[in-house]
Amino acid sequence: MKTSLLAAMLLLLAGCVPRQAAETTGVSSGKTTASIAVPLVKGDSQGEITAAIIRGLCNNSICWEYQPSSSGAEYTVHLTVISQEKDPIGYRYDREDFTKTKIDRLIQDEVRRTLVLQGVLYRRGEKKPAVEPFRIEGSCAYDYINSHALFDAAFVNDEGDLESVLEFSLGQLDALDGAEDASRNALFESAAQNFVQGLDHLYYQLKNP
Repeated sequence: MKTSLLAAMLLLLAGCVPRQAAETTGVSSGKTTASIAVPLVKGDSQGEITAAIIRGLCNNSICWEYQPSSSGAEYTVHLTVISQEKDPIGYRYDREDFTKTKIDRLIQDEVRRTLVLQGVLYRRGEKKPAVEPFRIEGSCAYDYINSHALFDAAFVNDEGDLESVLEFSLGQLDALDGAEDASRNALFESAAQNFVQGLDHLYYQLKNP
């Protein structure tokens, strides 16, 4: 896929309109922003992480202006997915299928997802990184239910009928697959937020070495 087409697709996915690129190279004392390009994150096959990063730069960065082309940007940051982990952080007692009697056995019902990226920032025309490689982490937690937990995830309404709380959970209480899918955006946005904050901090290091 050509770079220009890929950049256009990522912009569309991110919903971002790039600002005018600066012509000078590097962060100078008289400037307040610098332009930066973000190629597709290595390991991001769907482009969702990349789009979240671009969206974060466009909407939240106070020091950087996103540019879709590395040739037109003062800096380019290359990001790589280092790890994506899922760790259990919540449990509940299991129940018998028919009697719903609690069993002295714990089952998992809450997970924390963690995404770790490594970034390398280059100044245009230079092969040596502008700063040391850095890492960014994003995380989110979500609950989920299974058939055993359904009895716990219900209440008796005013009409005396048993009603599931799923309709009122705002997507937090879902089956495992659905909960994982719902958590993806939150995970990527968390990583993007931390990336933008860290990159803004790096800007001042570059401006005042």
